[in-house]
Amino acid sequence: MPDAILLAPIRLSHVPSTSATLTAPCAKFLPGKSAGEIGLYFDPAQHAISRKMNGILLLGDAIIGNPPGALSLIPEPKLDDSSKLKRSLRKLLDYDFNVLLLCNGQLVLSGGKLKVAEFLNALGG
Repeated sequence: MPDAILLAPIRLSHVPSTSATLTAPCAKFLPGKSAGEIGLYFDPAQHAISRKMNGILLLGDAIIGNPPGALSLIPEPKLDDSSKLKRSLRKLLDYDFNVLLLCNGQLVLSGGKLKVAEFLNALGG
């Protein structure tokens, strides 16, 4: 399985008086959390909002924002393989992002990449 895939663009033609194409995000596979876990990277070169925000990364619950203001992993018994997940998460640092959107806990609206790097360094991952 590749590390990442680019999803197909989405054509919007059903919206009255609008015809636009949304460039799909890049799906980054994150083995170690659970089967099929991905992160979505919105490349600033392809997405105006991401460009304005200096890059956006959306994660399910591979990383959670709990306690508020901090990052953490979900409890170890819920992970398939914590050491594999830590290696997977380290690859996220190859992407340029400022905003980190999390589906569980408090999101990070600035300094997201730095916060992830610091979190992974603290984990030893």
